[in-house]
Amino acid sequence: MKHAAPGEQDSPPGGESGGPALWDQELPWQHGDEAPAAPATAAERHFPLRVQPGRHRAVILAFAIAGLAVVLGAAVVTLGGTSSGSNAADRTVSPVDPYPVVSTAYPPSEPSATALPSTGDAPASSAGAGTPARPPVGAPPASPRPHRTSPRPAPPPPRPPTTTGPRVRSGPVTGYLGKCMDVAGANNANGTTVDSYTCNGTNAQVWTISTDGTVRALGKCLDAMDHGIGNGTRVQLWSCTGGANQQWRVTAGHDLVNPIADRCLDVTDHGTWDGVGLQLWDCTGGSNQKWYPQSH
Repeated sequence: MKHAAPGEQDSPPGGESGGPALWDQELPWQHGDEAPAAPATAAERHFPLRVQPGRHRAVILAFAIAGLAVVLGAAVVTLGGTSSGSNAADRTVSPVDPYPVVSTAYPPSEPSATALPSTGDAPASSAGAGTPARPPVGAPPASPRPHRTSPRPAPPPPRPPTTTGPRVRSGPVTGYLGKCMDVAGANNANGTTVDSYTCNGTNAQVWTISTDGTVRALGKCLDAMDHGIGNGTRVQLWSCTGGANQQWRVTAGHDLVNPIADRCLDVTDHGTWDGVGLQLWDCTGGSNQKWYPQSH
């Protein structure tokens, strides 16, 4: 083993005094023909790698390989980022035109020096039969076809106005003791008395109760004499005038009432004989004031 010279007392930092230094120990690879030269200075003894030429080259080669690997890795990362950006740009979807022009629908026509007609009519198409003509520029849009509607049905005719008077009935009118209201002597002259008489089926006992409020027989109307409205006013046959003294109303209680007088048609004094006359009297609900129109 090689020992330090007597005048050299330096020892490596942190080493123990009196012991051999690290670089003074014999290494396995130092058994070759050439032994490494002894360190010349104290600084070289602290860093023994600097004094080994073989290891110096290996370290330099390792650093070179590491640096080349770093450069290659950076180049790969840069190329990959550029490629990703290109692919992202390629995948960008261009906006879709909301009104695309279909070139096959209207084939281009030959330019013509003839101006378009000012009336807005489309020029004749130069394309073959079956090809739709292209509308002129600025032409107004075609108006939509009118919507066909079926004609509305005619409204139903209005109903006739309802009246409060009795409905039209024609036939005998029976009353007190089952006798009939009768035109005396079947005489249709004005002023003929209307009386109570045994029913015989003659025209003198056929009465028509109309919706206009009249009660008619032999073509004339039942009439309160002289437009009287008091009790005891005689009833007769008279030409129809539309006066209030010829208006009659059949009630639900079978009374025959003159509205202007507000009195009932009455068999005078409850007479039981044929030919007893009829008159106006206060409505009492008695049997001599009940009348029942019969229809043929």
